[in-house]
Amino acid sequence: MDVHETFERLRGGLLRTHPGQFAVVCQEHLIGVYQTVDDAVLAVSRAFDAHSLPEAAPVLISELAEPVTVRVTACAHPWAMTDVSPAA
Repeated sequence: MDVHETFERLRGGLLRTHPGQFAVVCQEHLIGVYQTVDDAVLAVSRAFDAHSLPEAAPVLISELAEPVTVRVTACAHPWAMTDVSPAA
């Protein structure tokens, strides 16, 4: 089952209990529901940094609304997870 199938399986219940919020799904698991898309992106970033999500696993962040206006699918790769500090 991929992230989209997992999300569709959970979608109805999430729409009823968390309308207007943002769900994060990785593989076959709901990672969490967040108030804002920024909170959801931050949670995914922290989970990858903590190695609590599998390397290169796809992650879906979706608004819980009808119609959906924000939906992002991404995966982190080790080569992309380097420390990028702002220029001084």
